[in-house]
Amino acid sequence: MALDALEASRSAYKIGNSATALGVVLAGFERRLSELAEGWFNAATGQATRAGAVPLERLFGVANCPSKRRQPYERRLIGW
Repeated sequence: MALDALEASRSAYKIGNSATALGVVLAGFERRLSELAEGWFNAATGQATRAGAVPLERLFGVANCPSKRRQPYERRLIGW
């Protein structure tokens, strides 16, 4: 399936470079990252549906933040 996605992006955008095609696939994945919540969270009840780790990107809405803006995230993690 992953190779099918790679080939689909190559043909859709007429890309010859596999790395560029992979970038297109990953960009699409990142746009739909919020849908991963269905794997661990029930929106109707507001409760987690399983125990274990939760993707931090889903909780904070970002994968990275500038170092100057790190303090609000640290406060959330540490509970300041």
